[in-house]
Amino acid sequence: MNLRESLAKMDSMAKRAAYIFTFADRRRDDGFADFLRGGKKARHHFGGPADYLVIYNLLADMGIFADLKIVDWHSSEHYSDLDEAVAEWKEMHEIPAEREPELREFLSQKLTKSEQGLCMHRHHKQAMISWQKDQPASNH
Repeated sequence: MNLRESLAKMDSMAKRAAYIFTFADRRRDDGFADFLRGGKKARHHFGGPADYLVIYNLLADMGIFADLKIVDWHSSEHYSDLDEAVAEWKEMHEIPAEREPELREFLSQKLTKSEQGLCMHRHHKQAMISWQKDQPASNH
């Protein structure tokens, strides 16, 4: 992955402004990335707690002086039961049928009881990196 090239492409395509949202801490997936890899180490590490600074600094190196804002992000995903949660996660992440028992075990440890059935509460710190495109000088 050539990050510099990707950022340059984003900048060239933006008409007024560009926004990048990424994670600013490791709590983002509550261990789900490790589950998806089946315990294997990632070939390319990206998404660590300070990786948003790599993007920010690379933009600065490219002459793009972006704004950076860190925000707390919360979400709650509700499911009527464990079967519904497993079916949705299996489809969303294209998990093969042979890994369904592992997924069921993973979700049974992460889901909490709620009035609607079961709930996955997720929270993390999110980085918003944005920049405005240079506006042409007016003829006034």
